[in-house]
Amino acid sequence: MKRLSAVTGEYVNKDNQQKAEWTNVGILNVDKNGKEYVLLDPLYSAAGVLAKQNALAVKRGEPVRDMVMCSVFEENSNQGQQQAPAQQGGFSQQQAPAQQVYNNNQTPQQNGYNNNGGFQNK
Repeated sequence: MKRLSAVTGEYVNKDNQQKAEWTNVGILNVDKNGKEYVLLDPLYSAAGVLAKQNALAVKRGEPVRDMVMCSVFEENSNQGQQQAPAQQGGFSQQQAPAQQVYNNNQTPQQNGYNNNGGFQNK
């Protein structure tokens, strides 16, 4: 399973290093037949992410886009072992804030999501 995340800002950490602020968008997975599929987190706002990405682009002097750009990250299978029971639709979702923030090269902040962005595949 892979995590889909978008850079929505930047900040300077306590060591005075520039870091990216990440918003979780969903997951990319493979079914039992080897076909890839994407589950998008319904709590994130595509328009909001695009607005933040374009504001960052303007700040950096880069061109604005008309589509959200996401990065794909391998999920570490031993993180966040707690999983919620599946509901209809093949995935379950826990209550959580609208956006999940990731710091560069770090695990998700503990905010109620399970390991795979709030979805559990069956």
